[in-house]
Amino acid sequence: MKKEVMIGRLVSRKRIMIEAILSIPGIYFFAVMMINQIVSFPFLKDNASIRNDVRIFILSMFTIIIIIASATYGDRQFIVVDEHYFKYCSSQGLLAKYQQVIRNILQREQVYDIQIPLDNIKEITLSYSNVYMLWNQKGHSIIFNITLKDGSLVSIQPDNLYFKKENCLAGIEFIMKQGVVVCDPYHLIEALKDQTMRFAEYVEMVNKHEH
Repeated sequence: MKKEVMIGRLVSRKRIMIEAILSIPGIYFFAVMMINQIVSFPFLKDNASIRNDVRIFILSMFTIIIIIASATYGDRQFIVVDEHYFKYCSSQGLLAKYQQVIRNILQREQVYDIQIPLDNIKEITLSYSNVYMLWNQKGHSIIFNITLKDGSLVSIQPDNLYFKKENCLAGIEFIMKQGVVVCDPYHLIEALKDQTMRFAEYVEMVNKHEH
């Protein structure tokens, strides 16, 4: 039996390493070509100091671009449930994204924004939300409304969660196997099990029914 399940996924360490090996030399090669073109201008040929400044500036700019671009590997939101905790990583903020990338490369445990002991959970109610992406495309995300035994409510509403029906279903079923009560007023679990209909189609059908 699995000891933990992740809903969502991280960018694989292998992918990060391969893309870094393939792309970084090419980026710097392009930078060197640009430098050679610029320093060959007539007004720079006789000014070694300015040529060096240009080289440093261009290399610095490309280095900054690489550093900024690397943060995109750490923008994954995910939920991890083990035998004791419900954990959520929102990856909000630039520093959190870099931490996720570095910990992923070093194969260290990620830093979680929320860690709730399963023993403190009274029930989890599943809901959904619409998520608007680029070009006004609409997706859907499952919301985990967690009611604690002290009466407080914690709502986990990821808007950038890798969504695959089998993955999400496995996570919810694992939560239920740990003895946590899961309320499903919109029958989302059945929608995740249904192989004949996309989850987005089911949610749109629910939306039309409610309105």
